[in-house]
Amino acid sequence: MRKKRLSPTLGLGFMIAGVVFLVSPMLAVVDVLPDFIGYALIMKGIYCLSDMDDRVSEARGLFRRMVILGLARFAAIFFIFGMASPTERPTLQLLCAFAFAVLDCITLIPAWKSLCNGFIYLGTRHDSTAIFDRCYPGRKIRSNKTLTERTFSYTLFFLVAREVMSVLPELAVLNHESGGADAGNRTMVYEFIGLMRGMSAVLVLILGIVWLARIIPFLRHLMKDRPFFDKLCHKYETEVLTRPELFARRSVKLAMVFLCVGLCFTLDFFLDDVCVTPDFMLGILSIIGLLILRKHVKTPFWKGALAVAGAYILLTAGEWILQLGYFKMSDGGSAYRHAEVYEHWMTMNYVRGVTVLCGILLLFMLVMVLMMAVNQYTGFSVTAYDSAHPNARVAELHKALHSRLWVAFGLGVAASLASLVHMLVLPVMDGSLWELWIFADVVLSGVFVAFFIHTVSVIFEQIDYKYMLS
Repeated sequence: MRKKRLSPTLGLGFMIAGVVFLVSPMLAVVDVLPDFIGYALIMKGIYCLSDMDDRVSEARGLFRRMVILGLARFAAIFFIFGMASPTERPTLQLLCAFAFAVLDCITLIPAWKSLCNGFIYLGTRHDSTAIFDRCYPGRKIRSNKTLTERTFSYTLFFLVAREVMSVLPELAVLNHESGGADAGNRTMVYEFIGLMRGMSAVLVLILGIVWLARIIPFLRHLMKDRPFFDKLCHKYETEVLTRPELFARRSVKLAMVFLCVGLCFTLDFFLDDVCVTPDFMLGILSIIGLLILRKHVKTPFWKGALAVAGAYILLTAGEWILQLGYFKMSDGGSAYRHAEVYEHWMTMNYVRGVTVLCGILLLFMLVMVLMMAVNQYTGFSVTAYDSAHPNARVAELHKALHSRLWVAFGLGVAASLASLVHMLVLPVMDGSLWELWIFADVVLSGVFVAFFIHTVSVIFEQIDYKYMLS
């Protein structure tokens, strides 16, 4: 295995780039600099440290949740401004802003506390001076608290205040929606919602600049503690890099995450007759996942799987373009009204049929690759029964996981065929029958994606279980 080249600061510099993304104010659910990018960079910055301390590892896991919440907040923008009616948007902005603020605070407070405790623990174990300094070189000591404690305390203050300020202006909608004798006067308050958002943004920006003026110098000061980082690098080289199975396990799990995210794009969401979750993203993310798995999983399906994924991208992209043209030409009417629209509809159905077959073949390839990954990275026996029949116990586990994957494949085939039938009968269906079929198609696709993701989570548990015991 090629030796990994370590950064002198173990990549902590990425954390400086990450905190810059957290300084921007949030206007309800709109975040100028997306938080999920910032937290992803912070995760990258503490990646190596998380391998050497459980507290930093816990913080990294919580930052991963912040990335997910950030993506959900980003998706909420399309829902509020694309699907909701203008009269519903103010209320939805308040509800979403409040919900995300609560979830963010529940996650970010323990995340930053765990990171602070992890820094202090590593500094104690490896004789850091920067972590326990009470002032910067050349300055007077003005507090009994260390720079680490003061920096992380202000970090929590700023991030919580930022969440609160994203909600406060939206409370004006309560005044806007209420009735009564003085409803006209109360409505005037909501008319100044733009001004209130602006004032909130300015206040958050000022606090954010003060925060950056604290946390960036602290991180730079920490990275200058060369004896501390030299000891950490030595520890990482001797205790972490000597375990290649750790990195293989992470790569396998990362690849499976890409596959799960790709399958989520098979759930169709439309905004103004435009599908904002195009199926070709499944092909793109499948290729990324397969290329990651290729280094760690032995299987003869690589070339076939990559070729099918490439064909799936071309077919789904063509279908997506044809679908845009169909909705524009039909304008919500029947395909039988005009010969040109009918011809376009038939072409779209031909492409859809080939796409469904290609998608089923791609899913089959992915299931076969995942089965190979299950055989290599799961299965460890420690019980009395296992000591006598270890191979039988492992084979039983593999069979159970394979069965779950085959069930997921069956659900995927059913969902694909249901969507094909939906497309074929789309122009001739109307009324309650059309709505019922749409509901059945959506439910079946959702069940498939949910079951597949749950199956992957079970595989994750077995992978961790094996390497924990071994």
